Amino acid sequence: MESLFVAAVDFGSGGPSVPLLRILFALIVGTFAAFIGALWIKRAGGQLPQFFRRVSDDEDQSRIALLQMKRIRPGWDVALIECDEEQYFVLMSQTQAVLLGQSSKGGIR
Repeated sequence: MESLFVAAVDFGSGGPSVPLLRILFALIVGTFAAFIGALWIKRAGGQLPQFFRRVSDDEDQSRIALLQMKRIRPGWDVALIECDEEQYFVLMSQTQAVLLGQSSKGGIR
């Protein structure tokens, strides 16, 4: 009878033979990491730590906004996009995007 430390799991003919101790150790390390992460998030009041958050959480600070989008044919869309006080009228397909017009908060040029 083989001991627990040298026992191996055989995945059939030609497959890898993985020691049972390695499988158990990986399971213990993974469970420990998940437990520590859950405690860390709970300690932070249910919020992710600062370095896991996005750089800009505020939607008001976004530089780009999709103002309007319409589907004109299957696979073809037109969109009015605003970025840094400029508006762009864009035709988009599955493979490309074409700038149809641009304006500075006025009319489309």
